[in-house]
Amino acid sequence: MQPGQRFCERCGKEVVAPVVPAYPVVNRVQEHVKLLGILWLALGLMSVFGGFVLFTMSSFIFSHMAEVS
Repeated sequence: MQPGQRFCERCGKEVVAPVVPAYPVVNRVQEHVKLLGILWLALGLMSVFGGFVLFTMSSFIFSHMAEVS
C-alpha cells in the first residue's frame, strides 16, 4: 500500500489507520548537521596538528638561537 491510500488494492477494504512507510524517512537537515559536525571536527584536528608543527619548529629554531649568542 502507498501512503495516503484509503482502500486496499487486493480486497478493496477501507484502511482505517494511516499507512506508515516501512523504510525510515531521511531528514536532509539532520544529515547536513551531521556532515557539518564532522567537518568541524576535521577542521579542529587540522588546527591542532598545525599548532603542534609550529610549536615543534619554533622550539627547534629558538633552541639553536640560544647557542649562537
